[in-house]
Amino acid sequence: MIIQKPHNFPNLKTFLKDRGIDAYHLQEALDDYLIDVDETIRQECDQYEKPHEYIQAKHYEQATERFRDALTSELDD
Repeated sequence: MIIQKPHNFPNLKTFLKDRGIDAYHLQEALDDYLIDVDETIRQECDQYEKPHEYIQAKHYEQATERFRDALTSELDD
C-alpha cells in the first residue's frame, strides 16, 4: 500500500529535524526494531496457544510498519 501524506500535514522529516531527531537514523532503528519484533513474535507469541497476545503483537507490529513506511515515504521525497 502506498502511503501518501495529506497536503496540509507538516513534513515529518522537517518536524523530526526541528526536534533534533535524525529521520534516517530513526528509519534504521525502526527497521532493526521490526526485525526484533518479528523474532519475538515467532518465539513467544504462539497464535494457537496465546491468540490474544499474538493478535496484539501483530497489530503493534503492523502499526510500527505503517509509521516506518510513512517516514520512508517522506524521506524518498
